[in-house]
Amino acid sequence: QEEQDGDRFVGLDDTTIEGLIKGYYQRSFPHPSQRKALDEATIRAKYRLLQSNGLLHESGNNAAAPSYDFPHRLFQQFLAGLYLLHDHFHQECVGLVTNAHWRISLNLMANYAPHPDRQSVVFSLVQTLLHGTPAQQIRGAELLVAMTALHVRRSRRDLWQQATNIMIALSVADSPDPRATLPERLAAGLALGALGDPRFVQPDDAPIPITERLVELPAGTFDLENDDNQHRRISLPRFWIGRFLVTNAEYRQFVEAGGYQDERWWRTADARRWLSGDPDFIEQLRIIAKTGYLSSFSDEQITQIIRPGTMPGFWADQRSNGATQPVVGINWWEASAYCAWLSDQHEAWLTQNAPGMEFRLPSDFEWERAARNGDGREYPWGNEWREGVANTSKTQLNQTSPVGMFQVGTWPGGPLDLTGNVWEWTNSVYVDYHADYDNQRLYTTPENRMSLRGGSWYADHQLGRCAVRNDGHPFPAHYLGFRVVVASIV
Repeated sequence: QEEQDGDRFVGLDDTTIEGLIKGYYQRSFPHPSQRKALDEATIRAKYRLLQSNGLLHESGNNAAAPSYDFPHRLFQQFLAGLYLLHDHFHQECVGLVTNAHWRISLNLMANYAPHPDRQSVVFSLVQTLLHGTPAQQIRGAELLVAMTALHVRRSRRDLWQQATNIMIALSVADSPDPRATLPERLAAGLALGALGDPRFVQPDDAPIPITERLVELPAGTFDLENDDNQHRRISLPRFWIGRFLVTNAEYRQFVEAGGYQDERWWRTADARRWLSGDPDFIEQLRIIAKTGYLSSFSDEQITQIIRPGTMPGFWADQRSNGATQPVVGINWWEASAYCAWLSDQHEAWLTQNAPGMEFRLPSDFEWERAARNGDGREYPWGNEWREGVANTSKTQLNQTSPVGMFQVGTWPGGPLDLTGNVWEWTNSVYVDYHADYDNQRLYTTPENRMSLRGGSWYADHQLGRCAVRNDGHPFPAHYLGFRVVVASIV
């Protein structure tokens, strides 16, 4: 009852525990003549429960009237969810589903549902929720996600499709459902990624090639200007740029294909030295980190940042690891290796559509040309800041958002999230725009500070202007991701 009321669970006394156990065993010993057998079974079960299996422990200080609690909160929540897995609790679940106190219990209920009759209880609840408020619709989708491990998707594809369509309408549609708040849109976008975002996966969950998510930019001559008031008129050939930032799910394909075990994709000597954990190189990185912008970090923190790995550094962080959130926590060499792998994966497409080109990180000039759409605009959408068009500190989401959630934050048909969400790695060293520096723009040493573009979820919105450049050594961060271009080989 305390769990249903949303109150803190304060424990069970000895009499209550005995009564619950006896109520369970009465189904096995229903006749009055079996009273002794009922009492003996109750005492044995009570002893096992309190003395031998660790499910309950004594939590009170009154030896004369002890009380007992669950030492493992998750097990308590599981039991509460299991208790609700019945048709007659349908309306109670509808009322509880948006209560944060009940979130884990109901997710565990959906995840457990062991038999078709129990699964139908969850399906019925989901159907009701998908016709409710945005908050209820999102929880309905999340309950379906919780059932994924049960492999029941094929049996109710209609329900999965209905939930997917609603999450699209709430999060990444051109004109999102106006009822949804920004935090609800974030939650809907995360649920959409878990259900299977049709921008990235086919109905059978097979990935859609990244070549389907490129924006082609025609050749031309462009006037560029960075925030240091450095001007450059430059001619650029035709190239393509990713409509979206590279997502966790896309990067996972590289990881699962053995990308960290194949040196073909780690094309510079420094990349291979980092990958192999070369002690001398790692020590060199430590010295660079301690004398650079990481100088205030502890030795342990620096070790975490520079050490080689086999996956992005924030995949264990639930605020950053959604399928369609931008991948973060990867260094410049990792981002470059992913691009090299893409070039191999899409060799046929490159040969047919972009001969003499490759997948790589964008240059400073390519990124700015894409952001400004060839003119002198301040932001990708125009010259004035607009509320609600980008994930910056002003938005107060305080985390990365699913890519493409801000459809109006660009020029018509342009790349999304060019302002905000995450800073983006480029292929350029942070040097003056003047032509005299062109021979210094490409990476040569880990002491290079690479140019970063676009601002991020934690940065002020002014840092999302097309002209702004940040810089950093090739180290990872929780606010730093990337997008790809298909452009001339460098």
